[in-house]
Amino acid sequence: PPPHKDCSGIDQIFIWSGDADLLLAIVKSVEDRRNVDNDTRQAQVRVIILVEDSPLYRSYFLPLMYKEVVHQTQEVLEESLNEEHRLLKMRARPKILVAETYETALALYERYQPFVFGVVSDTRYPRQGRMCPDAGVQLLSRIHHDIPDLPMLLISDEPNNRARAEEIPAQFLDKNSPHLFEELHDFFLNHLGFGDFVFRLADGSEVARASNLRHLEQVLKTIPDEPLRYHALRNRFSNWIMARSEIALASQFRAAKVTDFPDTEALRQYLINGIHGLRKWRQKGVVARFNIKGFDPQISDIVKIGQGSLGGKARGMAFVTNLLRQSPDLFDKYANIDMRIPSTLVITTEGFDAFVTENDLQPAQFAGHSDAEIAKAFAAAGMPAALEADLKAYLQAVRYPLSIRSSSLLEDAHHLPLAGLYKTFMIANNHADDDVRLAHLVAAVKQVYASTWFEQPRCFTQSTAYRHRKERMAVMIQQVAGRAYGDYFYPAVSGMARSQNYYPIDRIQPDDGMAAIKLGLGRAMGGSRQGLRFCPRYPTILPDFSKTEDILANAQKGFYALAIGAGHAGLDLTADLILRNVADAQNEPPVAALVSTYVAQDGRIRDSAAPQGPKLVTFAALLKYKLFPLADLLNDLLVRAREFMGCHVEFEFALNLPEGTDKPAVFYVLQMRPMPMGSDPFDVEISSEDKEVALCFASQALGHGKCDHIADIV
Repeated sequence: PPPHKDCSGIDQIFIWSGDADLLLAIVKSVEDRRNVDNDTRQAQVRVIILVEDSPLYRSYFLPLMYKEVVHQTQEVLEESLNEEHRLLKMRARPKILVAETYETALALYERYQPFVFGVVSDTRYPRQGRMCPDAGVQLLSRIHHDIPDLPMLLISDEPNNRARAEEIPAQFLDKNSPHLFEELHDFFLNHLGFGDFVFRLADGSEVARASNLRHLEQVLKTIPDEPLRYHALRNRFSNWIMARSEIALASQFRAAKVTDFPDTEALRQYLINGIHGLRKWRQKGVVARFNIKGFDPQISDIVKIGQGSLGGKARGMAFVTNLLRQSPDLFDKYANIDMRIPSTLVITTEGFDAFVTENDLQPAQFAGHSDAEIAKAFAAAGMPAALEADLKAYLQAVRYPLSIRSSSLLEDAHHLPLAGLYKTFMIANNHADDDVRLAHLVAAVKQVYASTWFEQPRCFTQSTAYRHRKERMAVMIQQVAGRAYGDYFYPAVSGMARSQNYYPIDRIQPDDGMAAIKLGLGRAMGGSRQGLRFCPRYPTILPDFSKTEDILANAQKGFYALAIGAGHAGLDLTADLILRNVADAQNEPPVAALVSTYVAQDGRIRDSAAPQGPKLVTFAALLKYKLFPLADLLNDLLVRAREFMGCHVEFEFALNLPEGTDKPAVFYVLQMRPMPMGSDPFDVEISSEDKEVALCFASQALGHGKCDHIADIV
């Protein structure tokens, strides 16, 4: 400060040299100083301490450091994040606090010690009111004693101080170096963790490197033990993850010591599980743009192609991901259950607009045409090149069965929803030729588009307030929930749950809700009789199973599965969805777990697949013996979803039962929407297909002499 001037009202002095970055750095410095207490307390934001008493060098270093922090923070943000997530990460960048004396610097360090990310210090500055030639050395030595692996940089205009920096140890930066900025940049990249994570052997040779969390997770699986332990002992994993503003995981890794693990393999698995869990958790609630470089179907719940609307169904899926993200207590309560939505790709309405425009497929030209003629015209139309390229890239990452579902703008509305009026297709997606797989997917998308102009939805909209609105279609390409059993693919349970019960009985109240479940794929959930109905709050009250005769009449005897064997590669839903008899699949794990056996000699039903006799799907293992807490989980989800949505809700779900330690239980929420006003969808007629299965079962029962007439069962 100028001599003989009262500068008590001035916090810091800077020297203007024509660099506009200095003004921004001053503003950010004031913001950081004012916000650091709250940000460290509330969000555990990290702190970098700069100690420099010279206004000239402070005016030079501070803009460089802010520019580097902001630039490197932007560089490490992954493309898989959406804009909101990226903005939050930018706000969590490290704060830079400036000190001019030893005492001030030490006070900042002691106050924010748990959050200090790095220290950059000059060598000569005041201590106890007098200029101290080695104040920086003393400060960094003191800090190193407390935190041996903390990145530190000693700055000096005297080159011989490099040796003193090595003794601490700390990195050294010569103020007179012609490469000052490059060396500061190198410190941020290689020591603060903003650059690639580089694995090296003891001789310095590079073994591997990772540029983001996904790459690091992959590299950790194959990296040799030596570099893995070397970096773990020095908390390099924690520092590198902290640079990406993933504070919780970085703090968790810092607290874990190498000696806490019995061997290197246990340490390796701990790191992999931690990173995988972080990547998976931070994608919940995020609808990111599809990018083949950053797309991981095991991590990303929902991604989109295009900037248009997601449509009704896809909006519901985005709602579910947010609900799950904001309900960590549910994951704690059901710790052994993997709750998720199926991996989903949404082609926004932008894709539909491009397809219709390029091929001149306007609704007016199809007036009076049959659905078959409309479907044929759409099948012959060309898919936009950019959209087809994205779908081809998507199929490079996924090889599981896919469901191609409509997600129109008017679908799943609270009043007069258009749900169920559009087409859905399932494809096995397992052909050896990638071009054939792409052709199947593109054809299915076209047919979903075609159903937008079909007669039934057009007539429906013309009779409602929607008649003046232009319908636009998004498409949801979704992983089919289930597992493969031989040539068939299906979940153990599919169902629908609603938060309001129109027909409560016994002690059940209307707000206790209602659920209906079936073995296998839930195609029949929108058409034929709805399987076993029960209240999640009172799962043992089963009006459909009140006596043996009712169980014989109402129990499921057939189920739908997706054929994935050779020869099943078409697009027709009825061709690849096979109606199977339960008796034909009684040795498959989910069927064996959920069936009971009718013992004709005793006139009773035993809750086991072991005895000889006709098999009925009674779900006794779930509702009576609680092999899986399905009723409790459904009840909790209904309560939480109604609270979040602010109205009565309904959702579709599927369940894979646990099969040993390698196949844990997986609960999928397939769709969620406001509960529509109108008739109860559980109250529908038995389809001809279900009657066919019932007849098959009846013939078995007749063979055991229990029933005199098929009409006793059907």
